[in-house]
Amino acid sequence: MKPKALLIAIFLILTTNAFSVSAQEFATVSPTALNLTLAQGESTVEQVSLTIHPFCVRPIEVDVDASSVGALLANLTGVLLNGCGGDTSTFDISIMGTGLAQNYDLQFVDAEFGGVLASIPVTITPPVAQPCFIELSLRMQDRALSIGLGLNTLEPGDFNLFISLFNQTYSLLKAPVPLPVIDPIQFFAPTIAAFPDLGTIGILATITTAQDGIRCSAWQTIDTGSAP
Repeated sequence: MKPKALLIAIFLILTTNAFSVSAQEFATVSPTALNLTLAQGESTVEQVSLTIHPFCVRPIEVDVDASSVGALLANLTGVLLNGCGGDTSTFDISIMGTGLAQNYDLQFVDAEFGGVLASIPVTITPPVAQPCFIELSLRMQDRALSIGLGLNTLEPGDFNLFISLFNQTYSLLKAPVPLPVIDPIQFFAPTIAAFPDLGTIGILATITTAQDGIRCSAWQTIDTGSAP
C-alpha cells in the first residue's frame, strides 16, 4: 500500500471510532450551538472554532460548510491548517436569513480528503412581525405645530392623538379614526396653525383595538414657548 493511501486508511480508522474515540473526544467546537433570529436578507457574522485533540496522525486542512444546500452561509476566513494535538482553528462565518425558519448543521470538514470532523447545530428563527408601528416627530415653525406621523398596522385599528399640558391630557381628535390595514408605512403631517405658547407639551399617538387595547404608541415632547 502506498504511503499516502496508508495514511488515509489510518486516519479513517481513527475517525470512525475503531478505537472507541467519540466525535466529542476527537474534536470539540465552540459554541456548541447557534440560535439566531434573522429576517430575510439580514446577516450576522459569528465566530466559531474547532479544537482537534491528539487523536489524529496528520495536520488537517479544515473548511466550514452547511449541511443544507438552502443555507446562506459563507466561510469568510477560508481553509485553515489544523496541526492536531490540541490545535484550535477559528473561523468568521457569515450567516444570512431567508425569511423562513431553518435548522441545519454548520460542519467542519476535511477540505483535502472529505468527511465531517465535527458540527454545530444552527437554528434560525424569523423575527415576529410587529402588529403596528408609529413614527412621531414634532416641529414648531412660525407658530404652527407640525405633527409628523408614520403609520403602519397589519390589522385594522383605531388611531388617536392626545396632547398633554399642565398635567392634563386631552384628545386632539373628535373621535378615534378607524384605520384599515396600512402596509407599508404611510406618512402624514397634520399642522395646527397659530399654536399658543404653552411651554413644553407632550403629544401621544396610539393605535388600539377592542380586543387588545393599545397595540402601539409613540410619545414626543416639544417646547412651544414660554407659557403665560
